[in-house]
Amino acid sequence: METYIDKVTNKVTEYQAKLTKALTDIGLDSEAAMEEENSSTDGAESTNSSSTNREEKQLEDNSHAPDNQKLVDQLDQSDDFFTLMLYNETISNENTIFDSTTETGTAEVISNPIPQSTQNSADILGAFSSFSDSSIREIIKLLSYSLLSGEFLSIKFLSIKAVDEKLSTLIKQIQELVTIVQLSPELSKEWLSFSDAIVYCLEEYQKFVNYLVANFTKNRSDDYFIIEDESIDAIPHLSDDLQNVIRIFTLTLKVSRKDLLINSDRSELQSLTLLKKQVDKLSSIQKTVAHALDIKLKFLIHKWGQRYKCENQNSSVRYRIDNTEESLDHFNIKIPTLKDWNDKIHHHYDFCKDKKQYTHYIHDILDEKRKGYDKINLSLLKLHGLIKYYKDFSKSEPELKKIVDYLLQKDYSEEHDYDQYCIEIFRNYAINNYFSLVSENKTLELDEYQKIYQDCKSKLNHLSENYFLEKKYLDYVLEKIDAEFAQSSKEDKISLHEKYVNKVDQECSQILKEYYEKKEWAKTHDNYIVILPYEESLVDISSEKYPDLPKILFFTSFVLPYYKDSIDYHYSETRQRFREVKSLTSVVGSLKSDLQKLENLNKDFDRKDLKSIETITLFTAVITFILSSIPAFKFVETVQQAALFMLSMSASLGIFILLIFSFTRGLSKFLTKPRSWLGALIIILIFTVIFFVLKVTSGSLIDFEKTTKKDTINSSIQNQNELDSIKRNSEIPPSKNHKNLTPERNKTQLK
Repeated sequence: METYIDKVTNKVTEYQAKLTKALTDIGLDSEAAMEEENSSTDGAESTNSSSTNREEKQLEDNSHAPDNQKLVDQLDQSDDFFTLMLYNETISNENTIFDSTTETGTAEVISNPIPQSTQNSADILGAFSSFSDSSIREIIKLLSYSLLSGEFLSIKFLSIKAVDEKLSTLIKQIQELVTIVQLSPELSKEWLSFSDAIVYCLEEYQKFVNYLVANFTKNRSDDYFIIEDESIDAIPHLSDDLQNVIRIFTLTLKVSRKDLLINSDRSELQSLTLLKKQVDKLSSIQKTVAHALDIKLKFLIHKWGQRYKCENQNSSVRYRIDNTEESLDHFNIKIPTLKDWNDKIHHHYDFCKDKKQYTHYIHDILDEKRKGYDKINLSLLKLHGLIKYYKDFSKSEPELKKIVDYLLQKDYSEEHDYDQYCIEIFRNYAINNYFSLVSENKTLELDEYQKIYQDCKSKLNHLSENYFLEKKYLDYVLEKIDAEFAQSSKEDKISLHEKYVNKVDQECSQILKEYYEKKEWAKTHDNYIVILPYEESLVDISSEKYPDLPKILFFTSFVLPYYKDSIDYHYSETRQRFREVKSLTSVVGSLKSDLQKLENLNKDFDRKDLKSIETITLFTAVITFILSSIPAFKFVETVQQAALFMLSMSASLGIFILLIFSFTRGLSKFLTKPRSWLGALIIILIFTVIFFVLKVTSGSLIDFEKTTKKDTINSSIQNQNELDSIKRNSEIPPSKNHKNLTPERNKTQLK
């Protein structure tokens, strides 16, 4: 199927042919004028010669009749009725001249005061001027159709660069005509108007295409900037009618750029409404183009209003253009695709929060999806609905993971450059939603969550510097660390600091830096989270009043402009939380040494208490040893017995001290110290010495024991006798007059 740019190429080629023919015709008339001047002395010969020349000229002009008819047919399709009438009048006058010349012969020529050759040149120039004017209108209209339909993104062209090359070829073809028109100053003027107007429009078209290549293909460049010339009157020497034709083409470019770069600022509403006002003023110039622009602007204004309502739920936006007041509360467009997109906006942008209502909305898509992603070819628009469903209404990580895997595994390499870019952006959107749902699971350990984050980040393409993953990751990690510090005891805070200090100071700091860079990028670039491919972004308007432009392209389809004020707000929230957590870890880190000193002091106090207890215990043991040893020495008769006795008491004392140390310092710590083992060896040595001493002096000990027992028995017998004697004396009966005895007497008797 022939494209609009192909039709432009044909019109330029036709213009070149007409220009060449006009130059030829003017050249022939000049030669005829010279012959007429040279043959003025010979009337009859001149008359016959002139008649012959006129007949040849008439035959030649008649041979071009099909070309004239073709031109009439082309003019009949143009929007300028005045140009058509002017051209018909010119052709009619031209034919009248030839017809009258043919019928009346030389008499008509002689009676005409203007030379025949001069009048022919004027007619040729008039006809070509009308043709040039209509060609400018037709070519600019076709270029507008091409922009509005977005055919430069279709599969009719292998890539956007192919369109750029074709436009460059057209510009070169027009500019090369300068070598032809130099022979005729009159035609040079007409060509200059044509060249300036068409080349200007082609170059502006080319700039727009280059902008698309730099921003909406896999070869995008972040360093490409567009500086738009706000002046519409770029060609001052054109007529007012042609200036208006160029104005409406310039408006087409502006609306197309606005569709790509629409944002949520309040100034955007003013910009859109002013564009609509300008289109309304020029609606009579090219009605089809003006009608398509009106549809686009109405829907863009509606989308801006819907974004505004997302942030201001109870608002009712009204605005005034001159004396006309408008409202954004109602959507009056009846085009089916735009109505479907309006429903999509309602269900996607949190206007609908009811699960049953949303499930009913995508019921057909769910039925289609049950066949399996690999068995059906779901459009990105349908996949978008499923992602919303499994992310917000019927939360399912496995289902979102299936959609991500399906998008990553499907081969889109044969698609158009622009479509490949749209698919890559949509892949990022699916990955972001999957990670967002994972982030809602607060039971994940940070190490496990970090692995999921790294996996999702590795799957992202970097055609769009989206900061979503960084924001979600930081919010999750910082919230979890903050909660652990809040729930921990004083003793655990130091261990938590050692666990998370590197994660906060190094990892989170680096990710926050990436977050800042990406959010700054998003503020100055077309950071769309979703953008549909070419075929899914077309809107059929063939049922409208102007069927010669059946479809127009909406670059951003149903997607609302991002609310840029929230970019900095969300970043400031995350940064503030990061600062709080980092301050917490820094405070604990700075107090770590102080807390360590305090802990050491407590340990020192505990040691001193233990030493005090040990000192008292040792002192008590020594006193006990001394007190118990002194009475026993009276049974010791030899030096050997004394040494044996001392060793026995020392061993007992050592065992007692070891038991005290094991209880006060802990058995495990006590056994690990060398001096404890040394004390135990000394005790063992003492027992060994006692054993050998007992073995050597066993006879002496027996004698000592016998002697001791004998002395003890004798002492016991003596004591018993004394007690018996005292008892007998106490049992003597008293005399009758014992009561008269004085106490002194009683004592004497007792004695």
